[in-house]
This record gives sequence, C-alpha cells and structure tokens, in this order.
Amino acid sequence: MQTILSLVEAEEGVVIVPASISNLRSHGVQFVRLMPDLHLDLIVAWRPGEPSVVLRTFLDFLSANTDAIRAKAELALSSIARIKS
Repeated sequence: MQTILSLVEAEEGVVIVPASISNLRSHGVQFVRLMPDLHLDLIVAWRPGEPSVVLRTFLDFLSANTDAIRAKAELALSSIARIKS
C-alpha cells in the first residue's frame, strides 16, 4: 500500500483504498471518504489447479457464511448512514 500512496504522492494517479490506509503517513496525499451507501463487490481470486487445504477451508467458510457476511456488511452500512444523518 505504501507504494501505491507514493505513486499518488508523485501525482501519478488516484486510488481507492480501504479507510484504514488513511492511518499511514503520506505527505501531500488527501484522503476522501466515499459515500457510505456505495456498494462494492468482494471477489476471491486464486491460482487455478488443486486448491491447498487452507484455500479449500477458506472457500468452504465463505460458502457456508455468505448470508451472515452479507447481513453484517449491510448492518455496518446502515449504521454508518444513520451516523451521517
């Protein structure tokens, strides 16, 4: 992430980053919070082929908990919207 911020600092572009990145020290970089009701897809990516035990376990976890993960994200977004109002 520091490399990305360095590129922004060098006026080589802009970037969308998680809010936690704003805690990193970076001179000349301005962080602007996006609208709280903005929805982004989360994507899982891995190399093709036989998945490792860790990958298979993680994918199984995601599959089994998709509804709970989605509900928690929606709750967090609605909480942020209430705070902003």
